[in-house]
Amino acid sequence: MHKNPKIRLLSLLGLGLAGGAGGCIAASESHETEQTKAPSAALSTEGASMFVPLSAVRRDFFMRQRLVGEFDGHKIRLDAVIQKQGASLSVVGLTPFGTKAFVLKQEGNSIFFESFMASEMPFPARYILEDIHRSFLWDVLLPWGQHGENGAQTFRGEGTVVIERWEDDKLLSRTFESPDRASRISIDYGTGMHEGHPPRTLKLVNDRQGYILSIETAQFQILNPN
Repeated sequence: MHKNPKIRLLSLLGLGLAGGAGGCIAASESHETEQTKAPSAALSTEGASMFVPLSAVRRDFFMRQRLVGEFDGHKIRLDAVIQKQGASLSVVGLTPFGTKAFVLKQEGNSIFFESFMASEMPFPARYILEDIHRSFLWDVLLPWGQHGENGAQTFRGEGTVVIERWEDDKLLSRTFESPDRASRISIDYGTGMHEGHPPRTLKLVNDRQGYILSIETAQFQILNPN
């Protein structure tokens, strides 16, 4: 463990809702600020439209998941504990020994990342948050929310097209495409997601950034049941 873990603050203060039915997120230029006073470096805004305003997500929840996949030739195997509460979203990555590998936290429009690993992660930590938003939170931006009609539902936002497939009030798949269909991110929910409750396993294929994930949810709990 490092004596002085590196903490990054990813400023996303430009995030906000753009107009249109169901809404879409737009972002201004983002910056990374090191607590060690290193020069700020501009972050790529690609994928920033995937972030959902946490204040718009009424449900709070806790999940424990296992992620297995591949990114840029690197094998990925990670256990994570995820909690969304109010305008806060926390992800704690765990080592095979159950100790903390990293802490990733979104507070409103700011993201903090603290690493306890000796080596760099094989992918940007922001990808983890983007996948959580895409897979479990994006319904709040869609006109039909958590209850789509049987068959395909399509939403055309600013810079992205979202296509969902529903059956018996269960979400079976969600796909994000660029308007020209040059890039695609697809999520297969297996047996289906119902009212925000994830299936036991889902598969995410990100052609845009070039990785595949199989995500197993070992535990899920709604923290603010009606």
